[in-house]
Amino acid sequence: MLDASIKNLKKIAKKVKNQKQIYNFEFPSFCKQIKIDSYIFQRVPEYAERVKSLQHGVSVTHEFSIPTTTGSHAITSLVDLPSKEKKAVFPWGNEKSTA
Repeated sequence: MLDASIKNLKKIAKKVKNQKQIYNFEFPSFCKQIKIDSYIFQRVPEYAERVKSLQHGVSVTHEFSIPTTTGSHAITSLVDLPSKEKKAVFPWGNEKSTA
């Protein structure tokens, strides 16, 4: 089921050219979207399931219960990129590097 969801997210991200998938991004409780400068981060539809699959050293209960788990990586957010991005503060180590 998780593989099918990832394939679905990839299809959605391809349709929206200025959108990227973000791994392991955790939102504050009850926060569906965060804007940082001109980047807009949004939860994926399966956020609750995905965030529970990440590594958690202690059990917590906020918006939903999260048990202690060794976890794995998961796509938890989609970010809408600005139409024109600012230059990086630090130079890339290699011209062919990607973000």
